[in-house]
Amino acid sequence: MGYVIGMDGGGTKTTGLFVKLDAAASQEMMIKGEGTNPHVIGFPNMAARLHKILSIGMRTYRVQPTEVKAICFGLAGVGRQDDVEQARKEIEKVCVSLGLVNTMVSIHSDVYIALRGAMQPNDSEGIMVISGTGSNAFAKSKDGNVYKSGGWGHLLGDEGSGYDIGRKALNKVTRSQDKREKPTALTKLILKELDLEKTEQLIPYIYDVVREKHEIARIASIVNEAASNGDKVAIQILQDAAYELAMLVEGLHQQCEAFSDKTPVMTAGSVFEHSEIVKRHFMDLLSRRKLGTYQEIYTTPVYGAIEIAKEHLLTSKKAR
Repeated sequence: MGYVIGMDGGGTKTTGLFVKLDAAASQEMMIKGEGTNPHVIGFPNMAARLHKILSIGMRTYRVQPTEVKAICFGLAGVGRQDDVEQARKEIEKVCVSLGLVNTMVSIHSDVYIALRGAMQPNDSEGIMVISGTGSNAFAKSKDGNVYKSGGWGHLLGDEGSGYDIGRKALNKVTRSQDKREKPTALTKLILKELDLEKTEQLIPYIYDVVREKHEIARIASIVNEAASNGDKVAIQILQDAAYELAMLVEGLHQQCEAFSDKTPVMTAGSVFEHSEIVKRHFMDLLSRRKLGTYQEIYTTPVYGAIEIAKEHLLTSKKAR
């Protein structure tokens, strides 16, 4: 029967799943490796790491090149068509070197395979909202079209993300220091977290050293702490984040009129996982604005990649 392979290429790690196309055997085999975001490590390094994971998997599980019928690559940082084409050129070289010359290959963003993994097996449409360090949303309609909202990065967007929450919290602290806004428990908590003695020290902390996005995003956990203790400023920041994330869904509805209040909406990422206020307010906005029906994630992204690989294989057989 052969195998299909799903590849979930994230920024920090990559997971390869080998699945035997035999329902009776139901054999699944997994290999993990380094991150493969080409905008972080470059496209040639991405290809080298994918080659390593595939070769180790094929060798470990004794899979012959002719047995691999289809592979779906879901890659972080590959959201635009030119990124897909550049990745395809490198991946084609990988496949040739591994002898996978007759293997069907499909390439998507990591967000799309996450959506497909999140959707229930019988779902014909779905929306996935992700909020971690950054934020974006992805959707698939019943007719198979794919839509995107957000994902513009921290300078142009990322509203409702951990970075956005952290930046707004820092802004509230400075405004409170100036008496432009009321006092907030965030001041004491953030200064303690950053090992600073006074608010003015935020200036050298932020500007004297280039701060990575995750360093600002981690302040979101402080906002959660302050909100759980009843700080109104922190609560408002989180509610505003939920609103921005709901607006990502609103944007998808504007792009595709076929979406309705029945469309399944799934969420992922650290902001949703760790902030009950964000998740609850987001779900309430979905209901009140008729933007969809909240649904828990079905399975992981790498299984979404497997489903896509199987679909491509089935479509190819029907076309013959």
